[in-house]
Parts: sequence; C-alpha cells; structure tokens
Amino acid sequence: MAEDYKIQVNTTLNGQLTNLRANSAEELVELTEGLAANSDRFLDALVQVKQAFLLKDILTAGAINGSGNSGVPSGNSNSRNSTVGVPSCKHGPMNDCRGMKTKAGKPYAADYYCPSDDRDNQCKPVKL
Repeated sequence: MAEDYKIQVNTTLNGQLTNLRANSAEELVELTEGLAANSDRFLDALVQVKQAFLLKDILTAGAINGSGNSGVPSGNSNSRNSTVGVPSCKHGPMNDCRGMKTKAGKPYAADYYCPSDDRDNQCKPVKL
C-alpha cells in the first residue's frame, strides 16, 4: 500500500520504534511539538493500549507463538514476588527483570521473561 506522505522520521524511544510522518517540514515540526506538549497524555494512553493488548493476549508469548495465557497488568506491585500486574505465559507468571542487569552487567532488553528453565521452550519476553 502506497503511503501519501513525503517525510518520514524513524527513531527508537526506550527500545520502541517510533515513526513520524508528514507532508512538509512545517507539518513535521507541528506533529513533534504536539507530541512533546502532550507527551504525558500520549504515554498514558499508550500504556493503556499495551495493557489492553496484554489482556487480550496480543502482546504476550501466547499471542506471538500461538500458546499460553496473558496476565492482566492491573496495577503496580511493590514486591517482585507478587504476581499482581505481572503478565504470564503458558509457564506461569513471568519474571520481572525491570531495573535488573544481566550477568554481563547490561540491562535486560525486556521487562518480563518466561520462567521456564528450558531455554528452547521459553516464551517471548514482554516489554511494556
């Protein structure tokens, strides 16, 4: 399908690909300024969409590889042992790796990982 825009800017924000499209530089500036001015509302709405997709099993491993169930991210949890708000896959509640680092000292690429010990059978990680 051919798109009817003349300018496209691609960037990655916190690991998420973002595309801005416009027909002129002025329109691109207007879109960018509007996004910046309303970023809190935009990000809140984006989180709500992602949570709805998790609820409908669209963003989790089950939706991507055809198996499993999704947990409902219904709120924040102060304990990493709690499953409230933690997505799950066919192996159970996913491991919360937010703010943690790999053995190599790098931050994890996703927020939640499959709890299965069998690496060949692990579900796809979830990034909120």
